[in-house]
Amino acid sequence: MASVIAVLDAAVARGVKVSLILESPENLGGGRAHAHAKYRAYHWPLVHRDPPDAKLHAKAVIVDNHDVLLNSANKTNAAYDKTIEL
Repeated sequence: MASVIAVLDAAVARGVKVSLILESPENLGGGRAHAHAKYRAYHWPLVHRDPPDAKLHAKAVIVDNHDVLLNSANKTNAAYDKTIEL
């Protein structure tokens, strides 16, 4: 996790705006939520999930002034029925 944060910090130092889409803090294991606290983060609230056991499974979206890179969206039944896929 530290290496990801270091890369994000370096991007911010270059003037990149960083926003994250993360699983709700209640569902993040291992106390990792604090590592992202310095960035704007969006969460899918547990109370708005249908079905209630749905999971947020976001991967990577990188946007600049010209292009959008969308990476690694899953194509499974669970992806269509129980998760948000980017």
